[in-house]
Amino acid sequence: VLRGVTPEMLLWWFQNLEGDVVVEGRRITRYRAWHPFDHVAVRYARRRPDGSVGPGARIHIREMFGALPENSIDVIATIERLDLGGFRHVDRVLGVALGRMDYRFTRVDGGTLYENDLVIGVGGRVGRRLEPLVRRLFPDRKGRAWLRHNVEEVGALENFLPELYASAR
Repeated sequence: VLRGVTPEMLLWWFQNLEGDVVVEGRRITRYRAWHPFDHVAVRYARRRPDGSVGPGARIHIREMFGALPENSIDVIATIERLDLGGFRHVDRVLGVALGRMDYRFTRVDGGTLYENDLVIGVGGRVGRRLEPLVRRLFPDRKGRAWLRHNVEEVGALENFLPELYASAR
């Protein structure tokens, strides 16, 4: 549970990852402020026709879990869901989903229950054929590093998002 964080704040956050903030007198990107060691860069690679960020937009994410180059990811994913109930983006190669991040936001007393899943790989016949490639791109050690990274970044939200959201309104 993220104390003091509402689903509205989370929706705004994922629609406004680009831009800078001032932390301890220094201007840095919002994304680096969220996780200063692992986050490299983020940008909206494609917005919706009206310029907004939501389903159909694409997000370019670059990270190094544990700040280690061998745990790098560099994906351009399609946003399939972005609303008060959650956020989902999918990384597809030649139309095949290789990875999916699914976040769920549930309003609770004092904050928001924030849950998410990372699904790597695809099912069925295609998935079985691609599994060796997927395992090379995202081995177990990278998965464990992602778990730690995710706990760190999600936990950080309650430390800065309420103030940032209020200042942006």
